[in-house]
This record gives sequence, C-alpha cells and structure tokens, in this order.
Amino acid sequence: FRVLSGPLSDKYGARWVMGVTLVVAGIPCMCTGFVNSGPGLSVLRTVIGIGGSVFVPMQYWTSSMFTREVAGTANSLAAGWGNLGGGITQILIGSILFPLFKLIYGETDPDEPAEKAWRTVCVVPGFFCILCAWGI
Repeated sequence: FRVLSGPLSDKYGARWVMGVTLVVAGIPCMCTGFVNSGPGLSVLRTVIGIGGSVFVPMQYWTSSMFTREVAGTANSLAAGWGNLGGGITQILIGSILFPLFKLIYGETDPDEPAEKAWRTVCVVPGFFCILCAWGI
C-alpha cells in the first residue's frame, strides 16, 4: 500500500490519505478479539499492516511544511517518533493494559486463560488510530 500512498497523496493530499489509512488500520485492530483461527489472524494482521503505509503521507506532509534547509531534520524526527509510537504501543499493551484488563474481567488465575482480556485489549490502540484520523 506504500506504493499507492505517494500518488494518492499527490492527488488528494496527505491529510486525507493519512486519515483514511488510519481508519482502515484502526477498525480491524479493534476487531482482533473476533479472530478464532490462524488464517483469520493472518488476514487481519495484513490489513492492520496497511497502517504502516501512513509513513508515506507523513513524510510528504512534513516535507511540504518545512523549508528545504530543515526538511531532512523534520522528516527524520517525524519518522523516529512514528517508529517509537509502535514500540511504546507494544510495551503499553503488554505490560499495562493487558494486566489491567485481566483485573477488570477478574481473570487473575494464572492457570486459566485470560480470554476476555486479550480479546478486548486491542480495542484501545484501534480507538486511538480512529481518534487520530478524526483529528487530522
């Protein structure tokens, strides 16, 4: 999808491409809990992976907002923060949200699977994807 993001940004603007891409990735992220098979998870993760193509309109947008003298610095900072966001999301979900959801659902027995907790924890990052898309 990255290959398409560039021409779409040229035609429609980075703002719309970024917003649509975030929604396209956010909705299936929120639906992670409905998956009940390996192939289903593969398809879902592929669609969620489209969210990585938000990098292209972000670079397009950043390049157009800054002068030539600082565009490289601005792009490197924006790309770095984008990559950091994915890593922090993984840390927050695994070490804070998942245990919190286990407590909320009362799934504290280590011998029992935390079925409800893992099925609902991905609603949070999906919601934030859509919220960011709406804010753009």
